[in-house]
Amino acid sequence: MDLNTVIVLEQEEELDTVVDTSQRLGVRPVIGLRAKIRTRHSGHFGSTSGEKAQILSVARKLQRLDMLDCLQLLHFHIGSQIPTTSLLSDGVGEAAQIYCELARLGAAMRVIDIGGGLGIGYDISL
Repeated sequence: MDLNTVIVLEQEEELDTVVDTSQRLGVRPVIGLRAKIRTRHSGHFGSTSGEKAQILSVARKLQRLDMLDCLQLLHFHIGSQIPTTSLLSDGVGEAAQIYCELARLGAAMRVIDIGGGLGIGYDISL
């Protein structure tokens, strides 16, 4: 279908499905990882962020499979309606450290997906 698709893993166990399917189809997948960063806020969905996922373990497994070049995206999401840009800045800083470490390991990193979340007035009278 000629689509540019990135498969974003939330859990380490999902990697096996992606690897098995891509080998069966004879394609090299473009893989992203979701980082559960420590930066949090108290707004709507703020509790969805938390400790880092086992990103290093996934990268090492991809390295063993000679597929580390397939890892190209890092995703994180602090939450919705983030009240200050300083929280977003903290999250981007933390994600940038993870991104750089993955690049140092040999991943072909290309994208940091910050997942949105800046405050939007939901009051219809605005």
